[in-house]
Amino acid sequence: MGQDGAVVVSLDFELAWGTHGLDIDNDLEAEQQYRNVKQLLDLFNRYDAPATWAVVGHLMLNSCDGSHTSLPRPDGQLGHRWYDEDPGTDSDDAPLYYAPDLVEAIASTEISHELGCHTFSHLLCSEASEVVLNAELEQCRTLLQSHGQELQSLVYPRNELAHLDTVADAGIKVIRDVSSEYILRHRRVGGRYRRYARFITRRPYTPVVPEPIQEDCWRLPASMYLPFNPLSPTVNDMFATHPRVVRAQKSIDAAARESGIFHVWAHPQNFDDRLFRDLESILAYANRQEVPVLTMHEATRRYVGE
Repeated sequence: MGQDGAVVVSLDFELAWGTHGLDIDNDLEAEQQYRNVKQLLDLFNRYDAPATWAVVGHLMLNSCDGSHTSLPRPDGQLGHRWYDEDPGTDSDDAPLYYAPDLVEAIASTEISHELGCHTFSHLLCSEASEVVLNAELEQCRTLLQSHGQELQSLVYPRNELAHLDTVADAGIKVIRDVSSEYILRHRRVGGRYRRYARFITRRPYTPVVPEPIQEDCWRLPASMYLPFNPLSPTVNDMFATHPRVVRAQKSIDAAARESGIFHVWAHPQNFDDRLFRDLESILAYANRQEVPVLTMHEATRRYVGE
């Protein structure tokens, strides 16, 4: 990779499938989520910035009967009940479970976005066998090909990495790994407070680079979870430029200096007016600094010299 580094934006596109298997209410509104996706596409178009959209495969369906008998079930406690929440209808009746029009809008835009994989049913891979995961990946492969794309990038649901050899054998070229701040928050003593200190002092993220899993398969760590914001609304309003934007700008500079990657991720449903403004500020800064925005697969190929 050249001295300009790169920025990567990956989005977990899951809609109602993001809470699949969890005993919580889903308060998403289809109309708002559709507006968010269209607004994100407009934003990326303005800055010629392709993103990786990690799509839950079921969203690519126009309809289904809800049974999916051809797919084996995961091995966890939900097991045979895994598709109980599937409405078994179509995109008109359940647009949070089927969104083929949005997937096609992403695939057909002038910007060459990457349709990545988020498994077929937002599978909890740590509770699934290799057979189950491979079946879901093959289902996604077929669906992605219908949109003219190949199965190349994978984002694990809830960032639960598992069965890396199976993923590599399935032809996946790059997976998104967890960020250093995730590790800090969940695996280090006092991690919650140390993460807050990094945020409030606007400390830049260390540039990331692809790390090999096996030949032709790489893991690309995340850097920033864009919606993370420990500040109260009152404190937020005190900043003309939000601390997360300042951190991102510093991180883009660091990636350029060190020929690394600054990798931002979020879910489309996370976005409100403030987060849209902050993402635009980040993309605008990358544009001014002439740091390219690439997809996960593009950034990995560029780094490894393919």
